[in-house]
Amino acid sequence: MDKIWKILDNAELGNTDGTEIKERYDSRKFNGGCDYIGRYTDPNHEGGFRDISLKDEMDGDKRLGVCIGTGGRGEPEHFELPCWINPDSSIVIDFSAPPKGGPKDFVGLWDRDGIRFVKDGNKWPKVQQTREENSAKFFNMFSEVDDFLGEVSQDQFFELYQDIYLSCGQEEVFLHFMEECFGVKSDDQNPQFLATVTSLLNQLREKIVVGALNGDTEDEGKAREFFNRYDVNNNEIITCDELEALMHELGVVYDRSCLNALMKRVDTDKSKAMSFEEFLRLIRSPAE
Repeated sequence: MDKIWKILDNAELGNTDGTEIKERYDSRKFNGGCDYIGRYTDPNHEGGFRDISLKDEMDGDKRLGVCIGTGGRGEPEHFELPCWINPDSSIVIDFSAPPKGGPKDFVGLWDRDGIRFVKDGNKWPKVQQTREENSAKFFNMFSEVDDFLGEVSQDQFFELYQDIYLSCGQEEVFLHFMEECFGVKSDDQNPQFLATVTSLLNQLREKIVVGALNGDTEDEGKAREFFNRYDVNNNEIITCDELEALMHELGVVYDRSCLNALMKRVDTDKSKAMSFEEFLRLIRSPAE
């Protein structure tokens, strides 16, 4: 937690505020300590959603949860299904609960960006949420949100996180996810980590150059068209969130702890975003 606090209180004033915390916090990797929490679509029943959440209950070594269904082709308008997470990180959903009336105890495994069920191979893609949506959920965990948006001391900050720590139950897991949420870069000087970032950059470059630009890195018009597609805010830069969306759509598999380091490598003017000129350098020169 000390590493997180140094990010929030960079000037060493002994306090921070909710605005700074909201700017730094990104809960998409944390997700309550579990990849499975969130909203999904079901290709077998288009038009509906499946929302998975965890309960503060255990059944032996299984963490209990619930899967709430809302419509979809050929499905009831609303249904709730028991589910649980096994110690081996698989998820089991009981589709036999009425009014659903499907197969009992269907086992699924996490597959990069969704749940793939073992028996039939069907995959539920996870619905990606924005940084703002996730930070709002985090702040709503606390009853006095308005107070939290004011000045916060280090002791108060640590106390606020006690609820999450207690629900998580394992200190190492808690710290791992919290540090990822706040972008702690403890591995910046680690040669293996830096090699991983270089490899990711070259994978990204190949996906763009070969997959999107057909090998032509000199056609600036085509490069600009691709760049603008991901410049969602139309402000002539690609932000960290927009870079993440780009990588996700191109199928670049990565650990989110590398994202900030990757942006830092391409952001040569230190604007905390990638300009079009920096994008051209990325696609024209392999990372070393």
